[in-house]
Amino acid sequence: MVWSTDFLPFLVMVMVECCEMLMITLGKAAMNDGLNNLVYVVYYNALGTLFLLPCLIFHRLRSNMVPITLPILWRFFLLGLLGICLVQAVAFTGIKYSTPTLAAALGNLMPGFTFLLAIIFRMEKLDIRKVSSQAKSVGTIVAIIGASIMTLYKGPRVLGSNLPSDSSHHALVLSQESNWILGGLLITTTCIMSSGWNILQV
Repeated sequence: MVWSTDFLPFLVMVMVECCEMLMITLGKAAMNDGLNNLVYVVYYNALGTLFLLPCLIFHRLRSNMVPITLPILWRFFLLGLLGICLVQAVAFTGIKYSTPTLAAALGNLMPGFTFLLAIIFRMEKLDIRKVSSQAKSVGTIVAIIGASIMTLYKGPRVLGSNLPSDSSHHALVLSQESNWILGGLLITTTCIMSSGWNILQV
């Protein structure tokens, strides 16, 4: 029984990550078929609201919680608007210009950016003599270097690489590479924004 309680949070986190990657992949497929990325964000949040709002109402009716006042609702609104909707709009714009694979890889930057922001805002102390600080520092540096390589270097096409090398094809490749870099930069911006959002909530 203890094993199941220890394993359950890990299992839930894996399921959440799988669902998130599924939503990113479905979003990319929908955007490739012509759906606007901002419209997708609206659908995404509307679906979440339809699912979570009844749960909230049911939970509040069964518990004696502090009533939600207008100032609290206003703060929730700002938190959702700036921390969720804006981040999602930038993220899905980045995914539109790149791929879900790049988004998944760059998503690993969030812990590193959170660590850096925590140091800047003095919420975390950096002591190079400690092994934990060394591990966090090395991990952050490696993550940022890896993300930079993935953003700036797309690499050759693996499948269907035998394409004619005319000028129009060359222009298309350059356009795709610039879109890839733009998408990577937007997703990186999303990671920084999400890290800042996490820091501000503490």
